[in-house]
Amino acid sequence: IRDTDPGSAVMTRLELSIAAGGDTGGLLLSQLNPFGVQALIITVLGEITTVPGAAATGDFGVSANGTTLSDILLDGLDINAAAVFNTEDSGGVNGAGNRPIDSTEYITGSIATGTDGAVAGKLIAYSVLGR
Repeated sequence: IRDTDPGSAVMTRLELSIAAGGDTGGLLLSQLNPFGVQALIITVLGEITTVPGAAATGDFGVSANGTTLSDILLDGLDINAAAVFNTEDSGGVNGAGNRPIDSTEYITGSIATGTDGAVAGKLIAYSVLGR
């Protein structure tokens, strides 16, 4: 965030759907930054509601396009278990909060291992926007 006035920051909540779409980058989730400005993703949380039925893990992060695997928010998340998750408890090796996203970047979800089957759920990103 490039802002020197702390009173102008705005906290946002963005709810996104996780859905089976294929086993390559960005096919579980792909969302262009909807705010049109740089933001700081403070944390993500969510829920897997439908599992693929076979061992699989997912990576969620920020990338320059909507089809590149990124694991900077959640790394190696077990998506074959109906469960809730968040960055702090389920981040894995590379996943963490406080990640910047530029105005032209995407939040992506990708299959890291296994296949997506019929996986479904939601991801909620809490972010701070500049003015």
